[in-house]
Amino acid sequence: ELLKRAEVLLEQYSKSTILFNFLGAAYCELNQFENAICSYEQGLEITPYDTELHYNLGVVFERAKELEKSLQHYKKALFGSTNGVHIYISMGNILRKKGDFNLAIQQYENAVELEPKNADALYNIGLVMLDQKQFVKAIDHFNKSIKINPFFANAWYNMAIGFQEN
Repeated sequence: ELLKRAEVLLEQYSKSTILFNFLGAAYCELNQFENAICSYEQGLEITPYDTELHYNLGVVFERAKELEKSLQHYKKALFGSTNGVHIYISMGNILRKKGDFNLAIQQYENAVELEPKNADALYNIGLVMLDQKQFVKAIDHFNKSIKINPFFANAWYNMAIGFQEN
């Protein structure tokens, strides 16, 4: 019902990137990735450098397992971003999935450079170190993450794995 209303509104306000963004997000939540991609791309036809639309397209492509396209849109989102921390983390996650650990670490470190107390970025560096069986470094990064957020359950869990494997 809500999607139908949004589509009706788009007929009246065909240049509203906010509506295209809303529609894309709704389709994404329904796992209708093709419709989400179409909505976001229509928004980008109006404002080609819209950071939020590019970021959301990156998310959809990631969920649709199209990692290269996801990376492309995350990179485009960085250009207009005033604080790209979450974009760097998302790019790092894609690169980690692809097994490109060195580039993943670079992205997470870019996030830490912008926001030194970002528990997620530090945690993700720990995950890469765990993937590479660098257990001492992994434990160190999980510990840094926990110092920032003592309730970060995944960091505690993975730190335990690091200790067990070490």
